[in-house]
Amino acid sequence: MTADTNLRRTARVALIALCTCVLLSALSRGASESYAVFLLPLSRDFGWDRAQASSVYSVLMLSLGLSSPIVGRIFDAWGPGRVYIIGLATMAAGMTLAGSLDALWQFQLCIGVLGGFAVAAVGPVTQAALISRWYHNRLTTALAGVSAAAGTGVLVVSPLVQVLIDTYDWRGAYRVLGLGLFAVLVLLLFLPWKEIARGRGMAPAAAKGERPAATPGSMTLREALRTRPFWSLFFIHFFTAAGMFAVNPQIVAFLVETGFPSLTAATAFGFAGVAATAGLITFGWMADRVGRLTAVLISYAMTVGGFGILGLLELYPSYWLLVLFVVVYGPSFGSRGPIISAMTAVIFGRGRSLGVILGAVSMGMGTGAAVGATMGGLLHDLTGGYGVVVLFAASTMVVPISLFVFVPELRKQ
Repeated sequence: MTADTNLRRTARVALIALCTCVLLSALSRGASESYAVFLLPLSRDFGWDRAQASSVYSVLMLSLGLSSPIVGRIFDAWGPGRVYIIGLATMAAGMTLAGSLDALWQFQLCIGVLGGFAVAAVGPVTQAALISRWYHNRLTTALAGVSAAAGTGVLVVSPLVQVLIDTYDWRGAYRVLGLGLFAVLVLLLFLPWKEIARGRGMAPAAAKGERPAATPGSMTLREALRTRPFWSLFFIHFFTAAGMFAVNPQIVAFLVETGFPSLTAATAFGFAGVAATAGLITFGWMADRVGRLTAVLISYAMTVGGFGILGLLELYPSYWLLVLFVVVYGPSFGSRGPIISAMTAVIFGRGRSLGVILGAVSMGMGTGAAVGATMGGLLHDLTGGYGVVVLFAASTMVVPISLFVFVPELRKQ
């Protein structure tokens, strides 16, 4: 086989790996965030207060966080193929079963526990571990491009779910989503997973066990746990997620209660996902070219600004404020994820333990999101509004900003 043929084959497999990550990024984010659209119909049908309704999302995010190291370990041992197939099958099963549920604990199990594990398997941990095998230079840009697809997933899935709910009710909507995910699962079975797992520049023997050889300077999980950068990245994930997810699951319900039509609220939420796509690409590009600290500080400023606009919307509901919220808040949502993943790969090395290290760092995101979603629901029920929820969300951003600025290993990145 000639060098040109090898090069073309490598490029083809790299493209397959990238497209797979893009598709599954869109599906995992779109499906998980769709609960924001289901929240109000479920609350009305079952008489749940906001804390009860938010608890399903809290369980989902807690399950995501606790599952992330497990998924990372499975990735390191078995490679991406099995992780993706198991994750998508779990997500499809949970969505399909949700159409027949009648109790809160059942939703916490099917949408929460199963959904959280599925998002961990299909989402950022596996994507970052796989993409880091193929893209060594401009890693943040590559990860941002994959993550940007998540915004498209939110744009497509959120209004679609609202239309399905209006047409078939929420039970039918869940069943349609589940069947659609099973259809995608069938396509995954035919991909060349051994070649995808090998990565660019990895030893050929890596394909057999689907694990890359150890790279110089790479750490094990035990070694990473002893470092300051690991815990700094963990708590950046935790506090950022706590603030974002105190607000995010309630955005559609908030807009409806403020006076906007249901489809308008779901569509605005979807367009915030599109803005997130633009933000991920922009901040990923900025991180690789002008520095990660500059990129994250601008993104946090936009997040806090978005919270402020949301507070104004409760007092002065108007379409121009809604558009401004989408434009300011949307690009910042999720924008730190690819930067943190790239920093993790650079600091701890692309070795055999990268998957589990990424998973352990991502535990901060899952557990923080669970805390944030719970606090958001409780604060809404206690105060009867969203002002304190927004204030709580904005205040949590002080911690990650401080860590990025004052921890030397992160500041130098």
